[in-house]
Amino acid sequence: MENKQEKSQEDMVKEAVEEAKKSAAETESEEAEAEETEETSEEAGSGDAKEDTEKKTGKKLFSKKKDKYNIKNIVGFFRKRNFWILLLLNVGYDCGTQFILIYWSIIYVEKLGFNLSLVYTLFMCALILGSVLFSKISTFVNSKGITLLNTGSMIGAFVLSGTIGNKYLLLFLFLLIELLMGMMSGQISATSNEAIYGESNKSTMLSTISFIAEILVSVSLFISNSIMKIFGDLKVMFFVSAVYFGVVLLIIPLIKEKDTR
Repeated sequence: MENKQEKSQEDMVKEAVEEAKKSAAETESEEAEAEETEETSEEAGSGDAKEDTEKKTGKKLFSKKKDKYNIKNIVGFFRKRNFWILLLLNVGYDCGTQFILIYWSIIYVEKLGFNLSLVYTLFMCALILGSVLFSKISTFVNSKGITLLNTGSMIGAFVLSGTIGNKYLLLFLFLLIELLMGMMSGQISATSNEAIYGESNKSTMLSTISFIAEILVSVSLFISNSIMKIFGDLKVMFFVSAVYFGVVLLIIPLIKEKDTR
């Protein structure tokens, strides 16, 4: 009996040792698998990080190349004849119209005594009518010819506004100027498209011209204020506006028409 009990105890001890070995082996295998998964995740993470850095560096290189390309294009514009034609065309029109757009209420309401609501309503109606007339006329008449005619009429209206003293004639000339402005706003756009016809990078050229034109118009405002202080009269600016439109009149014939053949 004692021998049987000793054997059974030995068997139990052996089984316990074997189970301990099995559990130790299982824990070791689990730890090895965990280490492998960590290594693979680290490798994958390092691969993703490399891809991200490569993409970022690629984007930076592409943006640098693009910036250099845009700078080269902008510098190249200054060597092109059409760039200067388009710049002078826009600057002449914007500088020529800024005076009447800023000081119309002072001239026709404060000085001449017309009703503000009446003048503003007629002013807006004349602009809208001019835009509608241009859309109708431009379908069967050459835009360059209309622009030349309207620019000449604009110069005449400004010169007469600076010399005539009758307030009703001045109001009529003001409405004529606004009518011509409504027509010319579309004409300048159409003429600008003709000026850059066949050019590559049209959008970059137009944005560059717009930026430079805004700067020059701002400078011309300071010049206009100095001129008004020197002469002490707003009417002198009618003649200055006529000079600006004289620049437009000289530039338009230089624009080459599109070859539709």
